[in-house]
Amino acid sequence: MREILFRGKQIDNEDWVLGYLWVGNNSCYIIPHSLGINYHEKENRLIAFAKEVAPETVCEYTGLTDKNGMKIFEGDCLGHKQNIVEYSCGGFTINGDRPLCLFTKDSEVVGNIFDNSELIEK
Repeated sequence: MREILFRGKQIDNEDWVLGYLWVGNNSCYIIPHSLGINYHEKENRLIAFAKEVAPETVCEYTGLTDKNGMKIFEGDCLGHKQNIVEYSCGGFTINGDRPLCLFTKDSEVVGNIFDNSELIEK
């Protein structure tokens, strides 16, 4: 089974946070693995320690890693500036038309479209 995982940039400091996605109250949140969800016995409810993230930076994990074992997310650049990971036609692709799985064995993540705009050819 594929690991369902998301990342997003926190709105308060622009640091990346990795974990589970929760959307509510007109905002997007990531619940980090390190904090997670706890059960509050006295109040008989679950408490989630979530970080608010900018919705436009939310990216899903593809379930694949690059040649160095780094997790590949939507918006990552593989190998060089022309290979952008996207979700298209019901799966993860490179630039919307080539299957991502053809690139992962020998490629490496060299950046992403949010932090490395210079990698993207206009």
